[in-house]
Amino acid sequence: MKKLLAILILGVVAALAWKTWSDSTALSSSAKAVRSAEAGAAKSDALPPSAVFKIDPRLGAPTGASSAVISAKRGQLPAQLSPLMADYIAKKDFPALMSKVSQMPDDGEANYIRAQLLNSCATKTDADANAKPRKSRVDRRAEFVASLRPNHPDTPLRINAWDLANPDACGSLRDLKTTKKEIADLLARAEELKDASALARELNCEIIATNNPATNPDARGVEINDSRTERIRQAIASRKPDAVRAGVGMLANTYRNGAFRVGSEGAFVDQSAMHHVANLLACQYGGDCVSGVHRACANEGRCATNNFEDYLAYYELSPSAAQLVERYRDQLTRMIDSNDFSQLQLVKGDQPTDSVRVGSYFQCN
Repeated sequence: MKKLLAILILGVVAALAWKTWSDSTALSSSAKAVRSAEAGAAKSDALPPSAVFKIDPRLGAPTGASSAVISAKRGQLPAQLSPLMADYIAKKDFPALMSKVSQMPDDGEANYIRAQLLNSCATKTDADANAKPRKSRVDRRAEFVASLRPNHPDTPLRINAWDLANPDACGSLRDLKTTKKEIADLLARAEELKDASALARELNCEIIATNNPATNPDARGVEINDSRTERIRQAIASRKPDAVRAGVGMLANTYRNGAFRVGSEGAFVDQSAMHHVANLLACQYGGDCVSGVHRACANEGRCATNNFEDYLAYYELSPSAAQLVERYRDQLTRMIDSNDFSQLQLVKGDQPTDSVRVGSYFQCN
């Protein structure tokens, strides 16, 4: 009996050993491939496949809560937001904010914020007479609600998301009158005082103007040069959300006379991926992370995620694209935190402009 029991135990052990060996043999090529990819990533700027995490979307109104989905990596240095900029980004009581910045005429950031508040809230007396007047928030909300199916289960979520994306921050500033010149003068003063956001806007508009057929007959993509490249680096290095977004976004333009490389990438930047990186990095350094998520839920019914990273990974990006976006973000974060932009390179030379991508992050006129 004991001999029979021993034989049975040996048989079970042998079977388990065989199964373990069979499983490991069947998986060996896949495991080796993953280990090889991760080892190669450690020697380069590439990320291992494990950098794209599993997404667990939760149906509900977007809240903007932090949730690491694309990557666990974040900037080592904190956002450098003044109380004024923090209130502006959070859309907190614009009339009170206007009172504060109006008392600071020789502060670059205060002039920049004041210009943005006037542009967003006040009535421009020199606006184009043929331009359609902006509808009130009440009317826009009523039209939006009327466009939804009343009995659909997502309708309450979408209405709530619309309210979050369109707060009534302007309040009494709607009664103010201004002119385009007043706004331009405020921005010019902010530039003189070296405000990073105002300087990024100036550069963004300057580059966009090179694609204007009225002033440039060869308008087939915008024009870049060494000076503009250095100003792009300065905008990204500032860690100011508006400047970072515009600076990184300008890397994604189609330049007729050059293109950018980042890190040890052999190819020029992927324009679509870099556009997403611009928004992610602005969020990372203190910018508005949630309005876009609210708008996507309200306007498109994409309500299954509650923060911008999840939204991108779940709705917008393939796993391959998510890898590329995170690689760019990781590389640029290291440049920003080390203040070393030697790996951001402009390669000069004529570029194909059959398909042109040009973006502006500011209203330029």
